[in-house]
Amino acid sequence: MKYWSTSLLLLLSLNAFADNIIYRWVGEDGVVHFSQNQPAVGNYTELVMANAQLSNLDKQAQSVQKQDKLTSASEAKKADVSENLTIDNSKKCEEAKKNLATLTNFNRIRFVDAEGNTQVLNEDEQKEQLTINQERVDLYCKS
Repeated sequence: MKYWSTSLLLLLSLNAFADNIIYRWVGEDGVVHFSQNQPAVGNYTELVMANAQLSNLDKQAQSVQKQDKLTSASEAKKADVSENLTIDNSKKCEEAKKNLATLTNFNRIRFVDAEGNTQVLNEDEQKEQLTINQERVDLYCKS
C-alpha cells in the first residue's frame, strides 16, 4: 500500500513538471495563431512551455478577456451617450428655432412663470430672449 501511494504521488508530481507544446503559425490573412494541436500544413513553430508558464498565461488570458469585456461595455456606453446627445441636440435645436420664430413674428409674447402666473414679455425681455434663442440655434443646430 505504501508503494502505491508513493507511486501515485510520483506520477502526479511528474505531470506537474511535464512540458506542453504550443504551435505558432501565421495564417494566410496575416493573423498569428496559437494552438495545442499541430497544424496539418504550413510553416509553424513549436513552443515548449512548462505548466507553471501555462498557468501564468491562463491568468493573463483571463485578464485580457476581462479587459476586452470592459472595453466593449465602455464603447457601447459611449455610443449610447453619443446617440442620446444627438437626439437631445436635435430636440433643443427645434425648440430654439420655434422660440426664435415666435419671438420674431409676434410683438406680445405671453409666458407662464415659475409660480404659474401668466405674464407678458416687455421689449427688453423679448430682445434678451431673442439673443438667447439665437445662441441656442447656433449651438444646437450644427450639422
